Amino acid sequence: MNLLNSLKSKKFLAPWGLVFGWFLFGLLFSSSANAITLSPPIMEFGVQPGQKAEVEIKLYNESKDKPEVIYINTANFTAGDEPGVPMIDLEAPKEDISTWIKYPSGPITLEPEGRYSVPITVEVPTTAYAGGHYGVVLFSNTPPEAKPENGGQIAITSNIGVLMLVRVDGPEAKESAIIKSFTAKSGKKVFNRLPVDFTTEFQNTGNIHLKPIGGITITNLFKKISATIEFNTEKGYTLPGVARVYDKEVWQKAQVAQSQGNFWNDFWTEYKNEKNNFAFGKYTAALEIKVGVQKPFNLSTTTQFWVLPYHLIIVWGLVIIILVIIIILLIQKYNRWIINKSKKTESEPNPKL
Repeated sequence: MNLLNSLKSKKFLAPWGLVFGWFLFGLLFSSSANAITLSPPIMEFGVQPGQKAEVEIKLYNESKDKPEVIYINTANFTAGDEPGVPMIDLEAPKEDISTWIKYPSGPITLEPEGRYSVPITVEVPTTAYAGGHYGVVLFSNTPPEAKPENGGQIAITSNIGVLMLVRVDGPEAKESAIIKSFTAKSGKKVFNRLPVDFTTEFQNTGNIHLKPIGGITITNLFKKISATIEFNTEKGYTLPGVARVYDKEVWQKAQVAQSQGNFWNDFWTEYKNEKNNFAFGKYTAALEIKVGVQKPFNLSTTTQFWVLPYHLIIVWGLVIIILVIIIILLIQKYNRWIINKSKKTESEPNPKL
């Protein structure tokens, strides 16, 4: 991942969709010509109070001719209000996990196409409260203590980072959550075809980050399974106190062709789409997810919707009506033929013996 990008503010917000999933920190900033790759983009682990965890972050300079000088810094990040916007404040005093993270002092020089493994130690104090602690290890091309040029108010620097999601174990650690809502996307109840997208609002009511995993089972009116869909394929986390929306779950059979711009072309395009993504009748989608690490628990809920492919219904309804009319006309013609033949037979004289 090319993640070295310009950070032009000391405080910034980042969409949850980028942060939790496979985290692309560089997408939070404007693009840059530098080419530094780091891995992993996110680290999640548990530590006992008074213990420490040792991990490594790997850096790679993709440039073939330009060395890079990299400085390390740390910061906390917190969750914002719904729909979930994490905030990283580089001006805030260092506290909590940002003071626990230990790293090599001084800059790191990455030669062209060079690699470097950065040892990181997270030392959890004995007084740390049980629950989730959230920080970021930042890699910059400017020293953290650098001052703005020419007395300016905003320092221009470049940052990439690795999120640290640390779970401090203890009796006060609480894993709890609810499913606030589970519906077909946009709350629709009737569709003319697949795909049907699902939206789940998941509320973390505990004090530890959670990664819900599971699936959606779709059954038809006769209780037969029509499809199963994996839930949270991006393995996204939800921070404490956050209601996160998961909306990547889709029931689909084939690609959908785009409309052509006029009534008849649109009608037949939708006819083909309904044929390729056929479903009919009432369906029930059952969401079942597993949550938690220390004491895993299950959550479940259902929603119902209809699929009525009216383009197919119109076309085949007309075909059936036409066939019925043709059959009726043929039967009437056959009956008239039988009647005429019978009359003709009766009018013929009987031969004499």
